Amino acid sequence: MSIKTDISFDLDHDMHLAGADIAFTDEDNNLIQRLKIRLQFLLGEWFLDNTVGIPYTQEIFKAKMNLQDIYTIFRDEIKNTEGVEKIEELEVTSDPGARGLKVNFSVNGGQTGSVEVQI
Repeated sequence: MSIKTDISFDLDHDMHLAGADIAFTDEDNNLIQRLKIRLQFLLGEWFLDNTVGIPYTQEIFKAKMNLQDIYTIFRDEIKNTEGVEKIEELEVTSDPGARGLKVNFSVNGGQTGSVEVQI
């Protein structure tokens, strides 16, 4: 089953409205939106399955986390998202003092997205 469309969210993660109607994503934007949601999802955040999510506090923001391990975590999460055929680019930059991280990615022929997370 392939997900083709979903409710569209704006940059503040609120439902995007088109006039008085709820806006929906197109097929390309849907994949990027789903990736952004997955990459912002904290491990243990969902009460129905606390094994789902990115281990930001458990692994990524540890004092001596290996950068290659961080790339592996994000690469695996992106690769395991339905609709991703190929990761073309992945860049992770961090600001350890602010406990922040920015992930830029490109998948499937140039669909790009960016996620910023601060813990």
